[in-house]
Amino acid sequence: MLQKLETLRDKLSDLSKSNRSLRLLKLQDKWNFDLAALDQIQTTKHSSTQQIIKRLMSGSTPLYLISNQSEEEIGIKINQQLATLQRNLSAIEEETGLYSVYIGYPFLSGKMTDGTFVQAPIFLFPVRLEKQTEGNNPGWILTRETGEEPTINRTLLLAIQKYCQLKIDDQIYDNAKELAKENLATELCRLLTASGVTTVVDDGAMAKLPEFTQKTIPGVPEGHFTIKTHAVLGHFPQGNSTLLKDYDELIKNIKETTNLGLLEEILLENSSVTEGVSDNTLSLDIDAISHKELYNVTDLDASQEEVILGIDKTNGMVVHGPPGTGKSQVIVNLISRAIAKSQKVMVVCQKRAALDVVYQRLDSVGLADHVALVHDATTDRKQLYQKLEAVLDEKYLHQADTEANDYHKLADKIDAKTTYFNDIAAALWSRQPCELTPFQLYTRSKMLSSNEIMLNLGNLPDTISIERLEKLLTTITTLGNCYGKYGHENYSWVKRTSFATMDNSQRYELTKQLNLALSQSETIEALHKEKYTEYFTPEECWSHSIIIENGVRKVGNYNNGKFLSKLYLWFWVRFNGKPIIEKVAPDGFKDYKSDQWNQLEQRLIHLFKYTEATRTLH
Repeated sequence: MLQKLETLRDKLSDLSKSNRSLRLLKLQDKWNFDLAALDQIQTTKHSSTQQIIKRLMSGSTPLYLISNQSEEEIGIKINQQLATLQRNLSAIEEETGLYSVYIGYPFLSGKMTDGTFVQAPIFLFPVRLEKQTEGNNPGWILTRETGEEPTINRTLLLAIQKYCQLKIDDQIYDNAKELAKENLATELCRLLTASGVTTVVDDGAMAKLPEFTQKTIPGVPEGHFTIKTHAVLGHFPQGNSTLLKDYDELIKNIKETTNLGLLEEILLENSSVTEGVSDNTLSLDIDAISHKELYNVTDLDASQEEVILGIDKTNGMVVHGPPGTGKSQVIVNLISRAIAKSQKVMVVCQKRAALDVVYQRLDSVGLADHVALVHDATTDRKQLYQKLEAVLDEKYLHQADTEANDYHKLADKIDAKTTYFNDIAAALWSRQPCELTPFQLYTRSKMLSSNEIMLNLGNLPDTISIERLEKLLTTITTLGNCYGKYGHENYSWVKRTSFATMDNSQRYELTKQLNLALSQSETIEALHKEKYTEYFTPEECWSHSIIIENGVRKVGNYNNGKFLSKLYLWFWVRFNGKPIIEKVAPDGFKDYKSDQWNQLEQRLIHLFKYTEATRTLH
């Protein structure tokens, strides 16, 4: 734990050689402007460096720098430098919310015991660079907020402590504020020397800050420093340095005790802060929570409400999502909920624009009076106190009580409506005996067309499942199609005996008979194509079947040449077979040639087959 705190402290402390608050070797227009350059102006209206420092020490404001209507070359150049500086400072303020612009005066120059050369301002006077376009003196000015105090360069002192192995008491920051405005350099020298920093004062006049490269750094003794009267306007970030005191205090506490509360839980990987934290959205019954506990001021979807309510169920939560997914709405409602519960809440964002979005949303719902927007701890202090005063006003408190009562009444109505609609939803999703919910039944329903009718199923839906019903519907569809095809009065089998009571053997026998009947009907149809069969009805064929069969046999025996066979044939033709011969051969036989007997034999055989086929079908 101690090691982690020290690591975080070191990361916070920017004591690198590129830090302008510690090692200002070269001036750049977008970061700095040397006030001594004003002393080079001849004709343009301006203030000298001495005049600016004098008014700065006396607390006067504004500090006039130079007219923006200069016609001399140096004046035009200075105007361009100030414009570049202001443009960059405004961009930084818009992005971070911080305006770390100071006049650095005087400067400390020298080498630390590790050989690091420093050239940095000791005192930082907070100012704001503005371009004045109205009035009698248009030009560049420096303004100061009322109550803003100069501060000692913490980054410089921290570097001296670290690289010179010195322990400088924090009391030096308080003592520096009490230094006399006159002979400031001498007083600073005394104060630094008392803290163990070997320091001398350069009594030279105000001059431009010398610029160095890595090769031209002067060879001064290590551990010795000189205070010089340089004044530079520029960006000297101090925000991170002010937190170092807190880290030092934490490190001191961790050495004396092992309990740092929530901070320890957050920093330690095996802490209980991860207990109850899930990678997924918490599963909560939102409708079961009364609206009196919600205090939502903007529209939210279910997932956003789960996040807000889940805060009370876990020690920590991460809400991740791309832009436009509603994270700022969640933050706004978290703030409103904390305000309603008389809790304190702090919103920290990396960029100023994010804080502005949250503040604008709170302002749109009337909560701006309860929220302090702090981009800069110094410049926004006055506005913070004004809001605190407004919130503590008795009239305001009375109005808040009245609005709270109205809110509770409205919340009760919403809860009643929620219960009512939840009951409807529960009914819609309750599974019925048919194994479907009413909602599923609604989704399956459709408008009846003009050629459709609705059947009253009675209590059938209460006794049959949807799966069985769907199978039954297939059968019903088949039966309906069959009825439409075979159920009309003109169908030949409409009055048939029902086959429903037949068993498998009976059904097989029936199928066999039907197949035989179909086969015989085809045979009959083929035999009926002969013209002479038209003269015989099936009944005539059946009654003369023996005569026809004998005729086939007698005619067939005619060709064997025996007298007896011919005699039998003669008697058959003249007597028994005469009715048959008259229809089969209506022209009769003029003689009994062999080819005529063969033709007669074929006709008798054909007629015999016709007789047997019709008898079988019957």
